[in-house]
Amino acid sequence: MKHQTLLLFSLPFLASFTLTSELDFVKLNNYKIMQLNKKKLELSTNDYFHNRNDVGFEVLKTEVKLLVN
Repeated sequence: MKHQTLLLFSLPFLASFTLTSELDFVKLNNYKIMQLNKKKLELSTNDYFHNRNDVGFEVLKTEVKLLVN
């Protein structure tokens, strides 16, 4: 009975930490060229996002397609 009561009271608490919306991209800055050759361009940047959720996040690695006009 104790476990059921604890579970009943902890479910609303755990549900409050769910992601409610996607992160909003703000800007990139501090570009650094990490690798440059005729087949590959690798950049490093500082990325800024606006997080409206109750939980934090950390972006470890991502890949983007760069279009140059």
